Amino acid sequence: MDQLVDLLLGGHPLEPAARDALAVALTERIAEARAEWPQLVVDDRRFVAFLAERIDRDRSQLLCWLSHLCVSDLYLVCACVAGDNAAKTEFEAAYRQLMRAAIARIDLPADAAAELLQQLLARLLVGDGKSAPLVAKYAGRGRLQAWLRVCCVRAALNRAQRGNREIPVDEQVFEAIPDPSYDPELLFLKATYREAFRQAFRQALAAQEKRQRSLLQLSYIDGLSIDDLAPIFGVHRATAARWLQKARAELLVGTRQRLLSALSVEEPELDSIIALISSRLDFSFRSVLADHPQTLSEQRGANERGKDQSR
Repeated sequence: MDQLVDLLLGGHPLEPAARDALAVALTERIAEARAEWPQLVVDDRRFVAFLAERIDRDRSQLLCWLSHLCVSDLYLVCACVAGDNAAKTEFEAAYRQLMRAAIARIDLPADAAAELLQQLLARLLVGDGKSAPLVAKYAGRGRLQAWLRVCCVRAALNRAQRGNREIPVDEQVFEAIPDPSYDPELLFLKATYREAFRQAFRQALAAQEKRQRSLLQLSYIDGLSIDDLAPIFGVHRATAARWLQKARAELLVGTRQRLLSALSVEEPELDSIIALISSRLDFSFRSVLADHPQTLSEQRGANERGKDQSR
């Protein structure tokens, strides 16, 4: 284990007690990954080196980083990148349906959607002959299924906007996908006020207009940018940005009002709770907005009906 810790530290000095704690944590996380994927065999040194490549902070903070890393997901990804056929089979079995459902959110013909799914799987697990499989871009700071969902939506949106022509999957689809960071204070507040916040959030969301919910869903769940949203809603990007900002602001105000009625806390404390939780608002969207699914074809249909009524 000492050699594995050295590999993770990359020569960074660490106090003996901190080093021992890191060794225990690393042992536990590797065991968790093996238990999650018992049919896969990944060499410990290969896997720890794979983890070390994804370190995005000072190595003195590795214990915190490791405790929040999606190690089991990375274990599967590591095996896939290494060319393990059993791992690729497991990957497809675990995520093919999720990827198909994400692509289905976009208005594509059935044959184009099926073709895109195959292209994505090929680029993720095999590469294009010139570069490594693109699943290697996954950093493990958020769940693999969320990362894949955003990849699929982006790729499908690109295909739809280009008229469903046969277009290779762009590598940028897999780039710069933000993973949620972990905040101990946020975790404490969510543990304390989780149910009250969830209820207030749901009620505030239900009170919003359908267009506002669609904007929030496409932005926070599907990871679409303002430039993506504008053509979907048939407006200038500045208008889409203004609508999204207003929808978010109204959602927070509505949530605050309902929390104030439900919790026995002073307003300054409530404002602190709202400020911190709203900085990670996408966490709540993932669970709550999933109950209000809407495809882009439905949204476009609503836009066309609105145009017809205004004529």
